[in-house]
Amino acid sequence: MELVLALGILSILAVMAVGILTSVQRLWDDIGTHTGELEKLQNIDRIADYAFKNMVPFHWPNAENRDQEIFRGDPNSILFAYLHRNTNADGGGIRFLELRLEDKKLVACYRKTPMLYWLGEPQNDDTVRKEVLAENIEELRFEYAEREGDDIIWYQDWDEENFTQIPLAVFLYVKFSDGTEEQWLRRTAGSGFNSSFGKRSYKK
Repeated sequence: MELVLALGILSILAVMAVGILTSVQRLWDDIGTHTGELEKLQNIDRIADYAFKNMVPFHWPNAENRDQEIFRGDPNSILFAYLHRNTNADGGGIRFLELRLEDKKLVACYRKTPMLYWLGEPQNDDTVRKEVLAENIEELRFEYAEREGDDIIWYQDWDEENFTQIPLAVFLYVKFSDGTEEQWLRRTAGSGFNSSFGKRSYKK
């Protein structure tokens, strides 16, 4: 009788132990999943909060020796200059960044020197630092804001031939392979309601 009772107690303890271990394993897996999800969102947040908000106009002579804005805004990629914290005398206070989708990965390409996209740059050389911000991305989309009178107009394609400035704001949409969607909207530097860098005009 005592043996049966002991076996019964041991069986109950074993079932409880298995249940607890299963719950702990499930909780650990959930924490790992949520940590990974949070990390990929934090990487994009970092770009939106730091690079987008510090985006500034930057001109460079083109093949015709005319100043051309180093900004390219396409529906699924963007290239621009932004103010960067200068930590050494040789670093400079401007960085150039391109964001694009490669093999379902959101890729950021940084360079200290201007990315002259009209010459086919940036090139994959030692001057470009590449970083994967997030993976398993199904769709990447940008939109660009401009003020026309009292209205804010959003463009899916920023034609640098028609605009004399960078956008007032940038909208970023990301859809992941699991179906989740995230959005970011940031104003560019010096683009307040009553002020902006230089005079804004649209060439029609």
